[in-house]
Amino acid sequence: MLTKALASPAAAKNTYTFTAIDTALANMLLWTASRKLVFMLRLTPEMATTHKMTPFSLQQDFAPLPLFLGDRNNSNGLLLPVHDARLQQNLIDFYSANLLFTQFSSHQLVKLLPTAQWLQTILTTVPTNPAWPLTLATTFGPELLDVIHRARM
Repeated sequence: MLTKALASPAAAKNTYTFTAIDTALANMLLWTASRKLVFMLRLTPEMATTHKMTPFSLQQDFAPLPLFLGDRNNSNGLLLPVHDARLQQNLIDFYSANLLFTQFSSHQLVKLLPTAQWLQTILTTVPTNPAWPLTLATTFGPELLDVIHRARM
């Protein structure tokens, strides 16, 4: 009965299908996380003080916030701006699909951390793309790879 329900047209309609860009992003998120780098959003002062009591809209509240790539454990030591609205929208989409989770810091930052077990499992079901950096550069421009390279130095 469960197999039948999971194979139903309704279940297929509600399935999240990875595109080549999604696969490249998932690889990038896992790769950066393995180097203790994560994407972060800087909250407004009001959002930072009320985040435990106020629900946020991903599109209205998170989309306009500044995006950064930084050190997961020391945002004071490394915090590089990432100016790419399309990348930010893709990260918000991943968050809305529960492929990222958030961790709030005391510096008005919200860390977008990959749900590694899910991403790793999903990546085993899609065609591998060893050229994922090229996919990212083609999609978002070489600036993204430049920011990642600078973060590793």
